[in-house]
Amino acid sequence: MKTKALLFILCLVCPLFSLAQRSVTVEEQNVAFKHGIHPGLVLTIPEVSLQTVQDSWIKLLEKGTNSKVQIEEDEMSIFGAIIREISETSVNVYSKLKDYDTAVHLLVSYELKKDEFITQNSAGEEFNKARTYLVNFAKEQYLSLAEDQLKEEEKKLKGIEKALKKMKCQTKKHDKTIRKANKSLQKLNDEVATAGTSLSSLNTELALQKSQYETMTEGAAKDEKQKFIASMEKRINKLSRDTEKNEEEIADLKAEVEEVQNKSADIIKEQEELKEKLQKQKDIVASFNEKVRNIKAM
Repeated sequence: MKTKALLFILCLVCPLFSLAQRSVTVEEQNVAFKHGIHPGLVLTIPEVSLQTVQDSWIKLLEKGTNSKVQIEEDEMSIFGAIIREISETSVNVYSKLKDYDTAVHLLVSYELKKDEFITQNSAGEEFNKARTYLVNFAKEQYLSLAEDQLKEEEKKLKGIEKALKKMKCQTKKHDKTIRKANKSLQKLNDEVATAGTSLSSLNTELALQKSQYETMTEGAAKDEKQKFIASMEKRINKLSRDTEKNEEEIADLKAEVEEVQNKSADIIKEQEELKEKLQKQKDIVASFNEKVRNIKAM
């Protein structure tokens, strides 16, 4: 009855912090091993994988001692472990892990002497030290995971920022292309307009010269007139060809401007979508930063 009451109290007071409905808890309860049932502690470590916890736990148990952890199926044991954070003398540690959807449970029994296990009643000082020891272990595991999660989200954020920066550069490049094309269009349109005026005048003058030529008598003067008319026709033909070429170039430039404007419009639309995504990712990074701070503050 006393043990049940103690468990109830521990369940109420042992949650050490909560983040996104995840908690680290330490509860005192009996742990069933193959060789018997012993008093122990159950540590809840949120989110971290069982394999990660197991590897870190074994490494921690073997630290500072020549003893090695023995593994038999799902149970781990080490004899003569040196854990100064708990006891000045060596201890035997029996432990095992259980995997749940959102957390891993580490079940541990500490044996000070043969059949003398750490409990709150029989070894209060060692019990509190053992509890703190487990809490620190859970904190390290959870913090390491949270920091990795933060790095991953920060990496995503940098990727979005990089993509957005690239889009801005593309938009600037498109704007420059459009400005350059419009400047060329203005020049070509002016040339076509000027050529049109010149052609109109030249054709009128050519018609007049041909009319005069028809009324002239044969001779040197008429021959000179013919040469002048031929020169005018040549000039008109060249101006017409140049105008036609300019008009083709105008058509090409207009098509290019339209294509670039369409691309730019698509990019601007993508930019707006990416800006929304950027803000959401910033919020995610902020939440993971808060998660890391909360774990560190426990």
